[in-house]
Amino acid sequence: MSRYRNGIMAAIAVAALIKIYLAAGLGLFQDEAFYWMESRRLALSYSDIPPLTALAIRAGTELLGNQVFGVRFVFLLAGALAPLGLYWLAQPIIGRREAWLVAGCGLMLPLMIAVGPVAVADSLMIPITILFIGAFERATRTSAIRWWLLAGLLMALGFLCHYRFAAVAAAAALYVVATRNGRRQLASTGPWLAGVLAIGGLLPVLWSSFYSDHQALQYQFIDRHPWRFDPAGLRFFVSQAVVTTPLLFGFLVAAWLWLGREIRGGDDRNVMLWLFATLPAGIYFLLSPVMGQNFDTFHWPLGGYMSLLVALPAVLRRAPRWLSQTTIVFAAAFTLACAAILALQVHMGFVHRNLPALEFRKNSNFVGWEPMAERAGAWLEKSGGDDLLLIGEHYVTAAQLSFYTGRDVYTTEPWKLARDGRAPQMRKWGLDEAGLLQQAGRDALVVYMASERNRYSPERHQAAMERLCSFFGSVEHVDHLNLWDGNKVFDYYLARDLGAGPAISCPQPRAPD
Repeated sequence: MSRYRNGIMAAIAVAALIKIYLAAGLGLFQDEAFYWMESRRLALSYSDIPPLTALAIRAGTELLGNQVFGVRFVFLLAGALAPLGLYWLAQPIIGRREAWLVAGCGLMLPLMIAVGPVAVADSLMIPITILFIGAFERATRTSAIRWWLLAGLLMALGFLCHYRFAAVAAAAALYVVATRNGRRQLASTGPWLAGVLAIGGLLPVLWSSFYSDHQALQYQFIDRHPWRFDPAGLRFFVSQAVVTTPLLFGFLVAAWLWLGREIRGGDDRNVMLWLFATLPAGIYFLLSPVMGQNFDTFHWPLGGYMSLLVALPAVLRRAPRWLSQTTIVFAAAFTLACAAILALQVHMGFVHRNLPALEFRKNSNFVGWEPMAERAGAWLEKSGGDDLLLIGEHYVTAAQLSFYTGRDVYTTEPWKLARDGRAPQMRKWGLDEAGLLQQAGRDALVVYMASERNRYSPERHQAAMERLCSFFGSVEHVDHLNLWDGNKVFDYYLARDLGAGPAISCPQPRAPD
């Protein structure tokens, strides 16, 4: 037993070291940079997510300084400890030995490699979900007040983390009202105290939503999705088989079916696990054909997979030994491959020069921002310093510029800002187009991302230039930064006399070299 446990602990330590390496080496990608902006302007909630992500970033940067590792520090701790949380969740249900196997299975689930190294809500929500299910399991089994209080506190944190945690909370509520043991708990004070604590996590979000005309809720549940059938949504099933590996995905489905069969036998713990899988994961499979296809959803069911991992040892045990071992080896190898793909981004320059066949341009969201900001900083010093406004035409460029320069940065591109639910937030901060126009008479340095991942749209570039020239009296192209043969290309413009537009002559967009 000790050798088995030590092997899993060693694997957990190795995974933690990999995550530390990635967290320290990767640049911020677009969501992280925007969340950093939110962390500089703490509020009860934001137009895209509740406040916990911003609070965690603020805590990390206050502790370690305003640098990339500080941004990710709290998330890294949470993600690195998630496998131990899985052990804690599983141990009273299936025993210590198999609970260690659950912790190991959590390591080999490829999606888990990104839980921790990046400062996004899921890096907090997944550990919170694991701990909440563990506390809820103990509370409903023992009726102890301390476990109910812990469950209520974790539910409050989940609500403060992301709207998707509502599915986890719904599973808990359904267990309480639909099972005999759950209804029996209602005769004690524990569930009611937990409910009061949980509501405490909802209040800041609801209060903020009420005073913003429910913009965040409307974006998350209405505007973001077409709510009409699109057969392309069925690819969600394929994406899940890919990101979990086909064999492991098959075993996860088998674990769900096995739990469903055990429910008929009256096993209360399996009822609980089945509910915590069916709602937090199943809802996305059910709704995938009517959800939008213009954003990533592959990570959404991950919280539901946590309870399936607890049932996984029982299913693996019933399969042929060779199949179980092949599944574990293949999933572990794919997880390491995902980590390697991310690690290549840490050394993008070296890979591009010496190993171009290994470039993974689709992950280039993590690279290129610091040299872009350094070039902008040099132009600011040369052309007017603090007297110049700073504009990132794309809001992601604006967020990255703000992180690296420490300045307020405006944005003029409205489409992606609205699509990602961040237009109300930039408007509130006065950093959108309307806020920019309040600075009449000022000059600005404008940074435009002309190409990303070798993709260039001359129509979009032309429209952006015409929009920019409509604001300023003159616009001059002053610099061009081409990174890794077009992987990322930035153009720099000096724009003078805001409000005096349209400019007499407008620079013609230039295609990347």
